[in-house]
Amino acid sequence: MKIAILGAGRVGSSLARNLSNNNYEVSIVDESKTKIDLLQEKLDVGCAVGHAAPTIVVMGVRVLRKASVQYMFTSQLELA
Repeated sequence: MKIAILGAGRVGSSLARNLSNNNYEVSIVDESKTKIDLLQEKLDVGCAVGHAAPTIVVMGVRVLRKASVQYMFTSQLELA
């Protein structure tokens, strides 16, 4: 299963590690290049530097589902 995680903070990073260790195909997006670089060094996950909210708006849920993305996570601040 492919999973996109929006945000590489404590929760997002922990989730990415756990899912990756259980053989899920994980991609994570965060604005911090430092966080993304650390994750790429430690985990076998796809990473992208950028703001996650426009990704949702531009791509839309239908497009993400067509890409086999089943679940997405972000912080409550992004939803405000």
